[in-house]
Amino acid sequence: MLLFGDDPAAYFAGESYKAHHIPRAEIEQLQLSVARTRFETLAKRIPPLQALSESQGIDHIEQLSDLAKLLFPQSFYKSFDHGLLERSDFDGLAAWLQRLTVRPLGVLKGRQIATLDEFFALLDRECGVRLVHSSGTTGQLSLFPRGSADWAAHLRNTRALIPSWTGREEDASGPPPFVVCWCGFSSGHSAILGAADLFRHCFARSPELFFATMPGTLSVDWHWFMLQLDRARRLNAPQPAVSDYVLARLDDVEAAREQLDQSLDRMVEVLHSQIRGQRIAIGGPPMLVHQLAAHALAKGVEGVCGPGSALLTFGGTKNQGPVNELELALARFSGGAQYLDSYGMTEMLGPAGACEHGNYHLLFTHVPFLFDLESGALLPRKGRQTGRFGVFDCMAQGNWGGVVSADKVTIDWSICKCGRETPTIVSSIARCPDADDALPPYAADPAAVEAALEALGGTSN
Repeated sequence: MLLFGDDPAAYFAGESYKAHHIPRAEIEQLQLSVARTRFETLAKRIPPLQALSESQGIDHIEQLSDLAKLLFPQSFYKSFDHGLLERSDFDGLAAWLQRLTVRPLGVLKGRQIATLDEFFALLDRECGVRLVHSSGTTGQLSLFPRGSADWAAHLRNTRALIPSWTGREEDASGPPPFVVCWCGFSSGHSAILGAADLFRHCFARSPELFFATMPGTLSVDWHWFMLQLDRARRLNAPQPAVSDYVLARLDDVEAAREQLDQSLDRMVEVLHSQIRGQRIAIGGPPMLVHQLAAHALAKGVEGVCGPGSALLTFGGTKNQGPVNELELALARFSGGAQYLDSYGMTEMLGPAGACEHGNYHLLFTHVPFLFDLESGALLPRKGRQTGRFGVFDCMAQGNWGGVVSADKVTIDWSICKCGRETPTIVSSIARCPDADDALPPYAADPAAVEAALEALGGTSN
């Protein structure tokens, strides 16, 4: 049963897309089996999980609803002392991360590490930890220590899931089916740039058929400096110090921005002259996909995609303008490629992809929960419910997969019109009124949450 969580593609013999149609009761039995094993394996090895469970007298998982009391607030992942980043104290940062993962990080102790970029790379290469950072929209960076092996299994599963987006069963076998045009930097350590990695490995027929509008890697050091700079401006405080390395990264990003029109010209030329009429996947954040479409249409280039092509975005068209106008522009640009949006978050492996009815289907490896926005009580896992979203990710092997998000969503637990049985997120997705906090407590006892935070060695910020 554990293979269901460790390597879903292997469990479903390369046909993971079929799992969306397995009766929910069967999937939940698999989820429960994995959750029980994960808890037994990790409860004594991850200090905040141990504190959270012991404070509430939970020593085993009897049913899926037990997990609702064992979800870490999303704020846990930004609770570290951000002075560690300012001081480049990578020993201290590794010590904090070690309380969230069972993968040993001791090999980094005492190492001379100069930059965040180097620290992230070493974790992946030598410790088996693919550290992911958030966008930091609240002004504070979240750090999530995902396992490198978990990520590799996620890539295999995504490859096996492609027919659930395209509707073509033959897409599950053979080489990936697309030429890929990615809108944005081609790589980086943020959650959204992890999607670029996914497109490169799961969607592109070969490495040379992956094209990015902004070739290169977006630096973590650049991202962290920009958050510090923004905070200093808001507080009317002195500008943070800039190292030579960060100065060079600032120059890199500025150069990329100055050359964006030329980069878009090159992408439009590739679409128009090199790959026109082929099966193309155009992906990225909605704003950047729309930017490419507008650039192409302004040059009179449209109808570039061949049959079976797809436009894949993350987060919909909110705040980008009238939906009808945007979708019409994308249709003209692509030539009517299938438009597929998805919902995800940093702490969850795999997005919830939208079906033809506009419902976001959670993966079968996701155990979703909803909590009342005022009381924090767990809402029934049936019918249609609206509340704060929480999830347990069965694919998380060396870190605890349970988290409560800052998102207000509506989940429909019934079978979708498309025939999929996996629960769906419907209607709009918004931030909770108390998005920056996890209070009132969501299912877990507040004293237990405080105990878990203390065990993590974090602060409430």
